[in-house]
Amino acid sequence: MIMISIYIIIAAWSAWCVLSHQVRDGIFGKALYSASSITAFVAVMNQNIPDRIIEQTLLICFAGIGIRHFIIVKLKERRGKHGKHKPA
Repeated sequence: MIMISIYIIIAAWSAWCVLSHQVRDGIFGKALYSASSITAFVAVMNQNIPDRIIEQTLLICFAGIGIRHFIIVKLKERRGKHGKHKPA
């Protein structure tokens, strides 16, 4: 029961990230959020898929989101050091 509620929360959060204009993650980020949302939704609806496959898919999606976020933050820091600042 706990896992189903966790999957529902993950599916709702990922769907919000895909549909919201506040989350600006580009095509790759939206694809990762879509994959995690679909995987969590399938986990809730279909209990025939082994938990190991679902957990690995979610782990890969979240790792990709984290790596992408890290790279974007480092690129923004690098741009800031080279004098390309936003106007005030």
